[in-house]
Amino acid sequence: MKTYIQQLIRDLESARHFTHGGANLGKTSMERLSGLKKLCFPPAEKLSREQLQNLIDAMVALWESQNYMVNLPHELPVERKYQKLLDKWTDEIEYHESSLTGLMFCPENLDDCDMREFCGHCYEVGVDDIPVYNGIYDDDGNKIDRSSLPIPDLCLSCENFLDDDWEANVLCDLSRADWNEEEAFQCGAWRKRRRA
Repeated sequence: MKTYIQQLIRDLESARHFTHGGANLGKTSMERLSGLKKLCFPPAEKLSREQLQNLIDAMVALWESQNYMVNLPHELPVERKYQKLLDKWTDEIEYHESSLTGLMFCPENLDDCDMREFCGHCYEVGVDDIPVYNGIYDDDGNKIDRSSLPIPDLCLSCENFLDDDWEANVLCDLSRADWNEEEAFQCGAWRKRRRA
């Protein structure tokens, strides 16, 4: 198994260097982008913690090389992180080579979240905690309630999310207000949050 995992990691690393010539491929899966079938990945119970972590690191590096932002709770056990990444492997997700796309790991109904004990984002931040600034308006001139805007996974990893500076939030708010939840979320204001 050790040799197989080493080869799989090399294949993941090789796939990172594949480019699509600036193409907008529409919806596609990581399985299709990388050429690595989901069935190539062994079950978590067959792997050591070190092997799992090495595979997770290689998988995340591949996702990020293709402009997808992986935002899983840091404290989530490696077995579950590995399974979450595998569950996304065949999902059809909007692909744009020139912009960042956040991967959605949160369920539509947050009460059904199986990561709750490891993730504080959704449960520490209530809608009453979101500050109100000058406001944004829809095409008809109606003020949009910031607390009604969806909070995609990408926002949770952004330096600008819940920033006290109105200007730092306005582009994010506009992106969130314009987001069709059936598509992958993209935001031009995204900046990777620094680790505390």
